[in-house]
Amino acid sequence: MLPWNKARPNVVTSEPGNAVVEFVGIMAVIIVPALVLISALGTLAAAQFALNAAARDAVREAVRAPDETAIYQHAQETAEEVWSNREFTEPLITAVSCQGAPCLTPGADITITVSATVPIPLIDRHYTLSASQTMKVDAFRAGSP
Repeated sequence: MLPWNKARPNVVTSEPGNAVVEFVGIMAVIIVPALVLISALGTLAAAQFALNAAARDAVREAVRAPDETAIYQHAQETAEEVWSNREFTEPLITAVSCQGAPCLTPGADITITVSATVPIPLIDRHYTLSASQTMKVDAFRAGSP
């Protein structure tokens, strides 16, 4: 026999099993998309942090390059090393721009921009992210070390 509500005798107060089904149904609709969103945001954040680190370390190496021809090579190698150390395997694009007429002119700015297209897990989407860092060439730098 079902328990009856004394205040309202026509209302049944017990529905065995329905609460569990409703809870599971609602949680599946809310939790699964939330987990996908958290995974996507985590991947994008990790990639952006890795790009920032790659650009920062690449520009540090670029201003310390021994000559003009080695700037891009040093920056590219450093950026790829930092990117792969963060366990990303996507191709990395590195661009170098200089303010000075030779790049290694003391006091000139060198800017490194790195970018990569990152796939988002669980979603068939790719996002292109980039990061730039600028650093001045040492004002007391001699023409060649």
